[in-house]
Amino acid sequence: MKPLATEPSYKSTMSRIENKVMASVLLIHTARRALSFTAFKAYVAGVSLGTIAYLVSLPNVLRNLSHVGVDGFATFFSAAVVQTEITVQLALALALVFGVLFTRDLVRDSSRSLLA
Repeated sequence: MKPLATEPSYKSTMSRIENKVMASVLLIHTARRALSFTAFKAYVAGVSLGTIAYLVSLPNVLRNLSHVGVDGFATFFSAAVVQTEITVQLALALALVFGVLFTRDLVRDSSRSLLA
């Protein structure tokens, strides 16, 4: 007895099941990476930098920095941080801390992959 032309074959049924399973595995893997603590560090650093960009007039900072030059960069930066609002100071601190932690994770993970 021949199978009907409209009846799916065993092979195509298994292929569809495999595709669904692999799509589920990919979704779970992506969600786990997106919700990991390393990703959280990147999110906090990025949101902090975005907050700084929103609260601070970056064109004015760059214009003022060009008047100071390379020699006065440290003085300019420290004065700018000390004399700004507390929200900008907190955003800068968060960006620095979580940026360093995220970079440390990236370096540690890349060195592990090189050793493996």
